[in-house]
Amino acid sequence: MKLKQGTTNQISVVVFFMTTTLGAVTSFAPYSDNGSPSPFRLFSLHPLFMYLSLMAFIVGKLYKKVGGYSNTKLHGNLSSFGSLCMSVGFYAIYKNKENNGKAHFTTTHSQYAFLLMGCICVLLLNGAVGLHPDWGKVKTNKTIRAVHHWSGKFMLVLMCFVCWQGSMKIVKGEYAEIVFGLPLAGLAALSVL
Repeated sequence: MKLKQGTTNQISVVVFFMTTTLGAVTSFAPYSDNGSPSPFRLFSLHPLFMYLSLMAFIVGKLYKKVGGYSNTKLHGNLSSFGSLCMSVGFYAIYKNKENNGKAHFTTTHSQYAFLLMGCICVLLLNGAVGLHPDWGKVKTNKTIRAVHHWSGKFMLVLMCFVCWQGSMKIVKGEYAEIVFGLPLAGLAALSVL
């Protein structure tokens, strides 16, 4: 399916508002045991930056779908921004655990996320060094481009799952799975266009 520039702009605005809303809700939601509102903490930056990261990766993917030199460069810039946001989100949760004396990588959410971060870093290096439209050494290699393309789609779907998994640890409620699951399922479906 080929997207047009105007359609991509409209979808990107929707993705931006969906992810920032989900990020804001999980960042500032009451997550104390008794349900009372909690003050802003270092932990609050973790979901906010992780959802910003998800937004940057998906919007970057949509612009790459349109094609062309400038959209390919925008895809790379948004992916770099997404990686930066992901690193800030990781630092926030890592430092928060350090400050509270808790062990790292003890849940499946954190283990999947750590594996995903490593894979995304490899994908980013592959794109920045090998597939860059100006100086990429293997930018015309169809096999490497296909691996980059399909592994990127897989990473985005996995990222949506990991975000949902983390949100379920923070936001409690009768409809929390649906409220967070449906938008993230929609983003995952959008990722595989």
